[in-house]
Amino acid sequence: MANIKETIPLSEWLEFDLDTELLEAAPDGRRILKLRVRPTNLMSTNDAEDRGRISAMMTELVIDAVQEWDLAEDDKPVPCTLPNKKRFLPLLLGQPVKGSRMALGIEIIGYAGNIENFLKK
Repeated sequence: MANIKETIPLSEWLEFDLDTELLEAAPDGRRILKLRVRPTNLMSTNDAEDRGRISAMMTELVIDAVQEWDLAEDDKPVPCTLPNKKRFLPLLLGQPVKGSRMALGIEIIGYAGNIENFLKK
């Protein structure tokens, strides 16, 4: 019998050091975006053949996966609501992550799509 392991519904806080002028730099010069994500089903992208459709589907997967953030606008916290995620995430998803060869959106999908990141310890 194969017993499935218990999982957690949300990741710990993930930090992404973005290589972009879109975010204001912290005093140490880094541009850190902190997120919490939930597991994502990557299988829903398998039926797409056209690149534009894949891109739109991946954006929707990331929007669905991101559940909390530390984003602010004019020094005021921005609530992590669906309208705000649709407003801000598309601007950030293509930005490169320092120390990685991937954009933020690919990093999030890679993390959220790996259920082993959500195994209960």
